[in-house]
Amino acid sequence: MDSNKKWKLKQENQDKELEQIVRTPGGAYFLWRLLCECGLYQGGDPDHLEIHEGRRQIGLWLMEELTRKDERLYSRIRNEGAKRDRGEE
Repeated sequence: MDSNKKWKLKQENQDKELEQIVRTPGGAYFLWRLLCECGLYQGGDPDHLEIHEGRRQIGLWLMEELTRKDERLYSRIRNEGAKRDRGEE
């Protein structure tokens, strides 16, 4: 098997694993909490900018993983997570 096929197979397996996590309410909510912890939409403390940027990069990577396969996944996680945070679920 050539390296391109191996990479594609690996990517497909990772996509399936992420879908399994997102399908469960607890898994989806955990990803929402992780994204919130990454501070994607918060300004950083100038004294700790490197730490903030590192967290932000992880959040951007996770968002990319979520939206690469299905652009609606991030929106669903965000909406359901926000509802749960407000105590609506």
